[in-house]
Amino acid sequence: MNLAIGMNLAGGMKTGRLTVATDSDTDHVYKVIELVGTSEISVDEAIKNGLGRANATLKHLRWFEVLQVRGQIEGGHVGHYQVTMKVGFTLEG
Repeated sequence: MNLAIGMNLAGGMKTGRLTVATDSDTDHVYKVIELVGTSEISVDEAIKNGLGRANATLKHLRWFEVLQVRGQIEGGHVGHYQVTMKVGFTLEG
């Protein structure tokens, strides 16, 4: 099982990767896409929205990695969150 954990935020958190391999995981081939999830509520909701939409159209999603967090300012407050992610999924066959 491969898990990608990380954030690249303005606060300077570094991207990390945790890898746990089992025999069934060693022969996987992954396709990696980049997508942007959005939300008016939170960064977490933006991630969930992006992954939820990807899950509705793609099969075998396995991991994600946050690349960038952006936001839109409205009236001096956060009006909208945008989270850019890499998403990996296994190919069929």
